[in-house]
Amino acid sequence: MSSFEFTDEDGDKLTARPMLGHPAILLKTSPNGAVIPPDRLEEVIAGMRDMARQTGARRACPAFVGDTDLCQRCGDARRWHRATEGTGA
Repeated sequence: MSSFEFTDEDGDKLTARPMLGHPAILLKTSPNGAVIPPDRLEEVIAGMRDMARQTGARRACPAFVGDTDLCQRCGDARRWHRATEGTGA
């Protein structure tokens, strides 16, 4: 799951996707916004959480050397670093 999408009763959408290179989720809505009824809020939160877990799995980078908290390859802080596929980072 690389993104999560919620559609409200009027057809307006809320889309959540991971921000590449950042430990964050980008939220976008239709121009009119999206209305999330209280009884669907847990569904939306769970959907975004599942998407973030699947796409944002973090693992140790071999570019960390010694006691440094910054990646020697990309400069990201150790706790937010996500290895980039195919680069060995």
